[in-house]
Amino acid sequence: MPRFITSNLSILFLCLLWLTPAAALEGGGNYFGSTAELSGWIQNYYRNPDPGHLPDAVEVLVNDPRAMSQVWRLDSQIDFLAAASDGSIPGVDERLKSGDLSASQRLFLEKLAYANENYSALKPRDPNDIDRLWGRFFATGDTSHLAAILGVLDYSEDEIDLDSKFWRFQDIKDTAVALEMVQKSAIWSLSANAKKHPRVKEFLQNALVSGKVSPSARQTVQMILDNT
Repeated sequence: MPRFITSNLSILFLCLLWLTPAAALEGGGNYFGSTAELSGWIQNYYRNPDPGHLPDAVEVLVNDPRAMSQVWRLDSQIDFLAAASDGSIPGVDERLKSGDLSASQRLFLEKLAYANENYSALKPRDPNDIDRLWGRFFATGDTSHLAAILGVLDYSEDEIDLDSKFWRFQDIKDTAVALEMVQKSAIWSLSANAKKHPRVKEFLQNALVSGKVSPSARQTVQMILDNT
């Protein structure tokens, strides 16, 4: 079984932080009392934007050993922070100047600084990109990110670039397999989030009514809605 099925699909952005659920944060003084609290805050950020506590979110990630041991899995969180900050997050540049950082902490902060400076539209090419789009949606509520995910249902094998880091890491060498994986990722995430977020469900309903869903994808979208 491809590693994606057992690792990424079960922990798409709904799981968010790859941290121990409800674990108490060390040191006190942080706005977030637990990682579960931070997770809920991220998922509902677009409903009540709170940029003043973005530095606290950064600190939670930077100081969590498990997160820092898997920086490569934090692209969705990085995209969330970049989209929510609409620029730089206070304190990130200062932390980067500090000599008191591990290699993984520095890498995470450098990736965040780069994302802040180079934020642009994203066309999803693999499940990691879909995670990143959910991060952007949770930050902004912008349904253009949902449209990009929905568009994956109409992809052909020509849309797949097996030279990307994700597919190479997963050791996927067949475009048909990769296409199935990215489409299943899109369907799963739309279904899971439509159950929790009325805006996602409403977007899918409007897409069906307005004819923005292709004939080949209509049955799948209707199935998602029927299960919400």
